[in-house]
Amino acid sequence: MTSLEPPTLKASLRLLSWNVEGLNSPVKRKKILAHLATLKPDVVFLQETHWSSPDNHLRSPWIGYQTSAPFTNKKRGTAILLNKSLPFTVLDEVNDPQGRFTIVMMSVLGETYLLVNVYAPHPPHLQFFSDLYATLLQYTFTHCIIGGDFNAVLDPVLDRSRVGTSSASLRASVGPLFLKDHLALFDAWRYINPEGRDYSFYSHPHDSFSRIDMFLLSSSCYHSVVDATIGMIHISDHAPVTLDLQLKMPLPRSRNWRFPTSLLHSSDFKAHLELS
Repeated sequence: MTSLEPPTLKASLRLLSWNVEGLNSPVKRKKILAHLATLKPDVVFLQETHWSSPDNHLRSPWIGYQTSAPFTNKKRGTAILLNKSLPFTVLDEVNDPQGRFTIVMMSVLGETYLLVNVYAPHPPHLQFFSDLYATLLQYTFTHCIIGGDFNAVLDPVLDRSRVGTSSASLRASVGPLFLKDHLALFDAWRYINPEGRDYSFYSHPHDSFSRIDMFLLSSSCYHSVVDATIGMIHISDHAPVTLDLQLKMPLPRSRNWRFPTSLLHSSDFKAHLELS
């Protein structure tokens, strides 16, 4: 169990998800870390780390915890980082041997969060999401946050710059929609932007944009969402997406009243009791 509890309490939680398209280049790692530092996330989901060993790590003063699911070099790989300013306790972690997901169960201010970082296959297979669903059913949690690169959109009309209504496009959405519906999740960005259009990924072969990077949240987070944004497509061909949640602040501890025993030796107090 990893625990880090700084002296100050946080009022909000910022999560960030980013398909970085490889972290093996020292120059690129430096750029990624510099950009992350400007966004000030508390929790980071990274996809396509391209790490081949669990010993690979990012090094930065703000990182208080990290775990990753490596795969073969230049393929797949997911990682979750936690900011040391977050008063967290890690209760459990699971890293997929196929480099497709990383799960961290953490506690923050008495609330349990199941963090699930996903890098879905392309095209996304229903079996992958069905197996992931079965894995997540093993956990008991207050809040569930699933983020990452789903390699599919939820809405072929609103989430693509070129409307995709082909059978292949519709089939690609089946997996993410299965997970969303069976876990009763909602799309954080779409919650903030019901009819909005913005995109997190640019496909060079198709010369098109799509919103395939997102956060799906359990209904327990519904009233906690403050903001959800899509950043610039920068460094990678994916944009970082962020989510801000309001944290439930713990109630102040009530102090038990104690009778001041010194009054027992006060003649005035004794006289008052006799008159009463």
